[in-house]
Amino acid sequence: MKLGGLTQKITTPITVPVAVGVHEWKLQIRTPDGGFSSAPIAVPKESAPLGLDGLQVRVQQAGRISLGKYVLPDSIPLKVKTEYAKGGLFGDNCYIGTDAAPISLTPNLSNLSLKNMNGAWVIPAKITDSAFSVPAATDCGILTGAMNTLVGLPSPSGANHADIDVVIRVKNYLFGQVTDAFAKDRGITATKVLPSLKSAKVPSSPIAS
Repeated sequence: MKLGGLTQKITTPITVPVAVGVHEWKLQIRTPDGGFSSAPIAVPKESAPLGLDGLQVRVQQAGRISLGKYVLPDSIPLKVKTEYAKGGLFGDNCYIGTDAAPISLTPNLSNLSLKNMNGAWVIPAKITDSAFSVPAATDCGILTGAMNTLVGLPSPSGANHADIDVVIRVKNYLFGQVTDAFAKDRGITATKVLPSLKSAKVPSSPIAS
């Protein structure tokens, strides 16, 4: 991901559990209480502000996720917690993005295919987005101003980029694992790569819908 002047690879897998179902007569989407959060991701010294050795970040959910088209969210609200592994240089609440002003990533899925991985069906895909903006860092102590200046924050739409490999698994409360049915009903197979979810077929199976 490129956030302003900071380019950082996501080297630790991030699990994003999402439940979609009918609640109070409405189709709704839910994530676990507190949202998702990655494990600490080390920032290489050559990419870190001031060349700091020991800088690390955590990618976290920022606020609620709303249901969009194709049973996917219209956007994924993120915030990035910045930490210093060798001490409290940035304090405990240094964030790029907040629940009130998140980094709103649009999940533009592409290159969808179907694959059996260790006995389980999964849908490998890619998320790309360059339209999101990045707010200024906040609550980083006396280094807040320096952090924003060095990283180039806030950063407008078009100056940032996300290119993320994802793996999707689909479960049904009644039928359990239905990833293969979900994929095949949308024209996604092991031998055919779907360029985008917009080109998927209208699903016919109630199990995979």
